[in-house]
This record gives sequence, structure tokens and C-alpha cells, in this order.
Amino acid sequence: MEYQIKRKLKEDWVKALRSGKYEQGTKFLRRDNDKFCCLGVLCDITEYDKWIKDDNEKFYNFGKGTYSLLPINLIKLIGYGIQGDLVRMNDGGETFDKIADYIEANVPVDEDEIEKVNIENSLENCC
Repeated sequence: MEYQIKRKLKEDWVKALRSGKYEQGTKFLRRDNDKFCCLGVLCDITEYDKWIKDDNEKFYNFGKGTYSLLPINLIKLIGYGIQGDLVRMNDGGETFDKIADYIEANVPVDEDEIEKVNIENSLENCC
């Protein structure tokens, strides 16, 4: 199975990582002190689900029971291998800027979407 993310979502994710809006954390998608891992930033910018605070824990769940790895619908966009690479980078101390560089270079974009954008750009430039 080939994993592909929509171009706009990938761009928004990279922009969010570089924005300075998110304080970087480790081990969890989002901690109770509002520190996010890079995967938590992806969750936060999607409308897939919502954050649920567990009063007995030091973290938030994204949707039902997902607190340290992406929910399956988001894994389908980037793949297990990329998710593992990003977890290792984030929890190993790489900055959000370095992680954004990795995402730009390694997370594949939906080719149908690229073709659509190329056609739209060609039409805008030709007429």
C-alpha cells in the first residue's frame, strides 16, 4: 500500500511546525501542559477528531484512546514507517524545523492532486 497525504494538509502541517505556535514535547501527541509532538501537531490541524483530556493522566487523547501514535485514518496518509521515523526524530530531540524538512522531503503527496494543481496552473498561465 502506498501512503499519500493531500498536498494542502502536508503544507499546513509543515507551516504549523515552523510557526512557533506549538511547543515541542515528547512521548505523547499532546501533554496536559500543551506540549505537542510533531504527530500531535498533525492531529491538531485536522478536523478528524477532537482532543479529550483524561483527568487521571498527564496527556490528552486524540479521539477515542489515541495518545501516543496517530489514529489509523491519519496513519493511512503517511504510513507506519514515516510515523516511526518522526517519533524517533521528535523524541530524540530533533527540532520541529528539522522535522518539517524531513516531512517535505519524505512524505509523499497524492499524485492525482499534484496533476490537478499542475493543470490548474497551466490553465491560469495560458489564457
